[in-house]
Amino acid sequence: MLVLCAALVLIAKDSAASHVEGIETFVQQASMPLPTDRTSIYFVDKLGALAPLSFEAGATPLDPNKLAKSNRLGYVEIKGEHALTGLAEKDALFYLFVPDTPNVHPPFLVKLTTTKRGVRRAVVTTERGQRGFAYESGQIVKLLYTVQAHDGGMYFMEVRGRTPLTPGEYAFIGADLARLATFRIEAASN
Repeated sequence: MLVLCAALVLIAKDSAASHVEGIETFVQQASMPLPTDRTSIYFVDKLGALAPLSFEAGATPLDPNKLAKSNRLGYVEIKGEHALTGLAEKDALFYLFVPDTPNVHPPFLVKLTTTKRGVRRAVVTTERGQRGFAYESGQIVKLLYTVQAHDGGMYFMEVRGRTPLTPGEYAFIGADLARLATFRIEAASN
């Protein structure tokens, strides 16, 4: 089954109450200084500081701006077999900014497949009469969001998988396919 939306789960922490798209949330005091670049998605590097994930461009043969003439399978493709940033599963903790405006949601985290041609892909589908496309539900990673701060009309959130991320390639995919934040989870070495 394919889905277009992902469940947004916010973990309540102590501090001031706030409001996100009809969901009562609690904003926790940020445990680290807020980054100045609010367009990046961050991870905690080996020194304990926030570092931005690399952005890569994605491409698709589908036109997300046109009404689909039929139901059709397609893909979003990223060149190269691996993302630049490699993380251990235990380090798969991310931080991002989301505007405090109606109908805006965080980007999806999608597990990518690697093909023999040296590219990473996410399967998408169009629905007749609709604009845009949906990601295959099995590729969308269910996430937990903890609001760390509310500043300047933006929520600063901590993001992690509801279950541990398995080794492989991943991308945070939003509305702009030219800016996909990518990373890989590396298999634990014995």
